[in-house]
Amino acid sequence: MGARIDKQMVPLSTPLETGQTVEIITSPHQHPHRDWLGFVKSARARSCIRRALREEAFNQSVRLGRDMADRELRQRRKRASKEELKRVAEALEKKDIDHLFAAIGNGDISIGKFINQLFPKAREPLGDIQKESRTKNAEALRIHGVNDLMIQYARCCNPIAGDPVIGIVTRGRGISVHRRGCSNLPDLSSDPGRVVALDWEADQAETFTATIQVTGKNRTNLLSDITEVMSNFGIPIVGASVKTHREEIDSQFQVEIKDADHLETLLQNLRKIPNITSVYRLETPSESSS
Repeated sequence: MGARIDKQMVPLSTPLETGQTVEIITSPHQHPHRDWLGFVKSARARSCIRRALREEAFNQSVRLGRDMADRELRQRRKRASKEELKRVAEALEKKDIDHLFAAIGNGDISIGKFINQLFPKAREPLGDIQKESRTKNAEALRIHGVNDLMIQYARCCNPIAGDPVIGIVTRGRGISVHRRGCSNLPDLSSDPGRVVALDWEADQAETFTATIQVTGKNRTNLLSDITEVMSNFGIPIVGASVKTHREEIDSQFQVEIKDADHLETLLQNLRKIPNITSVYRLETPSESSS
C-alpha cells in the first residue's frame, strides 16, 4: 500500500539512497497495479507484477464467464454437470473449466457457441439463427403504406424499439431499418420513393440486442456488481468483452432489452455503481471509448 523511509511515509515510487531504512506497508486487500512496472528496478519484480496482473485479469474473466453461463442456463431451465462442462472445455480446446469460463468472459467464446456445444441436439442451423436474429422483430414495426415486405435491422446502428427510425427500401432485401441520424444512411434526395415511414407497435413483446460501454476505476467485485444490476432488471447478457489498463476497467456488454426506455433505466442504474465513471450505448460492438 505504501512505504516508510526513515519512519516517514512516502510513495512506493520514491527512489532510495544508500543507508536509508525502508519499511514496506502491506495489506491482504491490496493488488499490484500496472503503473508499478514504471518504477520497479529488478526484472524479477517486473515479472512478479506481470504475473499477478495476468492472474487478476484471468480470475475476472472466469467470474464473468461463469456468471454469464449460469444465467443463460437458468433462463433455459437447464443444468450442466461438472463432467459436461469438462466435455465442452475439451471440445473447445480449453485446458479446463476455468479456462472455458475465462474464454466466455473475455469474448473468445460466445455464449451461443457454449450452449450449442453443451446441448448439441438442440442446435439450430446457423443460417436459421442468423436469419431469425435480424428478422424476428419485424412484427414490432408498423409500416405506413407497405405490406408483406421483409424487414432487416441495420447492423451499423442496431435500432431498438422506441428509437426514432426510418426505413429504406433495398433491392432484393426488403426494408432496411436505421436509426434516424445514422451515419450510414444513404442520400436519397434523388430517390425519395425508397424512404418508408415506420412506427413501433405499442404492444410489441420482442426483445432487442443492445451494446453498452461501461468504464470505471477497477476494484474488487466491480464486475459482479455490474452483472448483478443487470440480473436485478432481468436483463440477459449475451456477450461481453472486458479489458483492464492500469487501474481502469473498460468493458462492453451485449444485452437483451425490451426497448429504449428499458435500456435507459439500466444505464441510469449502472451509473450509480461506485467506481463507475462512464456508461453509454454503442451503435456497434466494435466501437471503443478510447
